[in-house]
Amino acid sequence: LKRLNLKDNHVFMTFDKIGMAEKLENLYISNIDIGNVDGIGKAPALKELHLTNNDFTGPFPDTIFHLRDTLESLYIAYNSFSGPLSPKFGTMTKLKEFYAYGNEFTGKIPVEIAKLDNLETFVVAENLLS
Repeated sequence: LKRLNLKDNHVFMTFDKIGMAEKLENLYISNIDIGNVDGIGKAPALKELHLTNNDFTGPFPDTIFHLRDTLESLYIAYNSFSGPLSPKFGTMTKLKEFYAYGNEFTGKIPVEIAKLDNLETFVVAENLLS
């Protein structure tokens, strides 16, 4: 399985065994109210992750930084992530697209973002950045 789209469904899921999905490259889990993404960083081949409109709150989950060697596109818009954008974003070397509008991120955009040579699109509109 290379692509899984569960968008706009109300499903309960965990990511305990996502490491077994060796070919999964695209995961669309927007608007499904999953609660958290604990363990998703163990996905060995994930290139595209859609987490838009899931009512996430609090800081951005560190587990996603474990995808730094594979993740190319990350969509986290229309949640309620808060706090500063982590300097760890600078480790996401494959990242080409980052859409994080409509959250509650604060502070400054980390300078480490400038290290991302592959980054083409970086959208953080509708946040509380300074």
